[in-house]
Amino acid sequence: MVYDIENVSRPCHVMDIEGGPRTIEQVHAIDTERGMVWVTDEPLRADAYGEIVTRIEQFRAIHPIFGGRPWPVAFHCYR
Repeated sequence: MVYDIENVSRPCHVMDIEGGPRTIEQVHAIDTERGMVWVTDEPLRADAYGEIVTRIEQFRAIHPIFGGRPWPVAFHCYR
């Protein structure tokens, strides 16, 4: 499933569990099935078409954490 600002609780924390652990900042979207996290730069940049520039961080597994809520409150990412 693809998660973005429309279907997550706020605040929502995205953690790279095996990479530190560290919090992944500026997350634009997450695809849990394909293990992809789209991250934006700070400050935001737009391309020639006005689209936000993103880069993809690839993970072996991404687990949404719901914490009793209808939408995820966190994601744990494993490389």
